[in-house]
Amino acid sequence: MISMALTNDTLPTRLPGFLRDLNAVAAALLTRDGVLNDANPTFLRLIPSETSADELLDVRSLFVNPRFDQFAARQAKPSDGTIYSGIFNIGDTSNKVTSLRGAIYASGNDLLLVAEHEVEQLEKNVAILQMLNQELAAAGREIARLERKLDHKHDAAKGAFADREALLEVLSENT
Repeated sequence: MISMALTNDTLPTRLPGFLRDLNAVAAALLTRDGVLNDANPTFLRLIPSETSADELLDVRSLFVNPRFDQFAARQAKPSDGTIYSGIFNIGDTSNKVTSLRGAIYASGNDLLLVAEHEVEQLEKNVAILQMLNQELAAAGREIARLERKLDHKHDAAKGAFADREALLEVLSENT
C-alpha cells in the first residue's frame, strides 16, 4: 500500500506532479462535500464513461465501499493525517466497480485519495483470463475438427445422392 505522511499544512491544493503521471496509482483531490477538485488520469478512468460533467463535480456516488459519507466526516489521525486506509471499491454498481488499496489523507476541508490497483485481484483476473483463453482455443480447435467432419459427411452425402441419381437413371432406362 502507498503510504504518505501528510499534515494539515503540507496537503496541496492541486495534485503533486509525481502523482499526476502514475498509471497504476489513482490520485484525487476532493472536498469533504464530494467535489472533485483535481485527479490524475488513473482516477478519471475509474469514472464511468456515461458520467455527465455535472455528475463529475460530485463524485460521492462513485464510492461503493466504503461509501463517501463513511469517511468524509472523520477526523484525521494526528500521526500521519490518515482518515481511511484500506480497500476502496470505486465505480458504478450497475456497470463496473474497481477495487483499489490505498488511503485518504485530510487537510481542512480537502481529502487526498491515493490508491493503487489491487494487485492480488488483478493477478486472479489474469489467471482466469488465461484459463478462459485456453478453453476458447480448445473450443475453437473442436469446432474446426467438427467442421472438417461435417464437410467430409457432406461430401459423402453428395456422393451418395449422385450415386442414387445414377442408379435411378439406369433403372428408368431399363424400364
